[in-house]
Amino acid sequence: MNYKMLLVALAALAMTFTACNNNQEEVLEASYDQMDAIHMQAMKPVMPNGPMDILEDTLEAIIKTAKDDSTVLNGVKLEDAEGVLEQLEQSRMNMGTWMENHQHISKLPADLSFDKKMEYIKSEEQAITKVNDDINQSMAAAQELLKTLGVDLAMPKMDEHHDHSGHDHHDHSDHDGH
Repeated sequence: MNYKMLLVALAALAMTFTACNNNQEEVLEASYDQMDAIHMQAMKPVMPNGPMDILEDTLEAIIKTAKDDSTVLNGVKLEDAEGVLEQLEQSRMNMGTWMENHQHISKLPADLSFDKKMEYIKSEEQAITKVNDDINQSMAAAQELLKTLGVDLAMPKMDEHHDHSGHDHHDHSDHDGH
């Protein structure tokens, strides 16, 4: 009888352990998905022919023209316009750096503890949130500058879902910056 009780207890313990592991995997996946949603949001403006390209190309053209004809700046200092362009470029570079350093959760070492995986995800979430904020701030500064210069741009609408068709969401080797 004791042998049967031991087997039942071991089976119950194994089921509890399996359920706990499954729950941890669900928590990891949910946390990763939350972080990845911020990444997808940050990616929208930096995609080819997206809003950041339009803003950078427009500012580059204005700055190039302003070097010969400062009246196009409507009283804005050339250095200020160049600074706004540098902000845009830096935020794009920060996105590229984050993507180069980022590892999908499935690529983390299998023996890494649940707590270390969660720590990694939270760290990545903080980093991509900062990148996203920098992108939004630099774009807002560029749009404000262009408004001051009397330039009205038709910015492309960014749909709810970022189109990553044609490549792995977690393989960023095809995003080369600008």
